[in-house]
Amino acid sequence: MSRLPKIDKKPKNNKSTKFRWVDSQWEKFMTEQKELKKQILQLEIENAELRDRLYELGEDPNQMKLFK
Repeated sequence: MSRLPKIDKKPKNNKSTKFRWVDSQWEKFMTEQKELKKQILQLEIENAELRDRLYELGEDPNQMKLFK
């Protein structure tokens, strides 16, 4: 039978040792999700700023061709 991996810190949601590994994985997932949502928001803001800059320069971002 395989052994459970070592857990970094004690989970805050569940005090039982039965589901400690699952809780630790859940906490890692939730932390990653918060970081990714924050990054998405920053990228959306940056995209809006770049679009505004293009409009100021007289370009229409919807009509631009992408280079490969």
